[in-house]
Amino acid sequence: MLDPRVEAQQLTTFADRLARLVPCHRDPERFHAEKRALVGDLRRAAHELELLARSQAVLAAAAPPAPRGPIRLGLVRRDGRVVPVEARRRRVRGLR
Repeated sequence: MLDPRVEAQQLTTFADRLARLVPCHRDPERFHAEKRALVGDLRRAAHELELLARSQAVLAAAAPPAPRGPIRLGLVRRDGRVVPVEARRRRVRGLR
């Protein structure tokens, strides 16, 4: 899933590029090339968001809610493995 902060940064970058987009009398083709690149980037970003929305809708419709079991914690070792660890139960004093 895309992070909303990444999406916001991407849109801000597009807005900055658009604000700097001005025709140049020395190289008029550069303006049109930059405009085409910006339009392509905006369309690509919109397509990625559309695919994300579709995939989330399909996953939400297809998968029934999973039954929740006990919480299992994971310990990451130096070699990169994740070892499952059972949560400790709180001791109650006076009861055995």
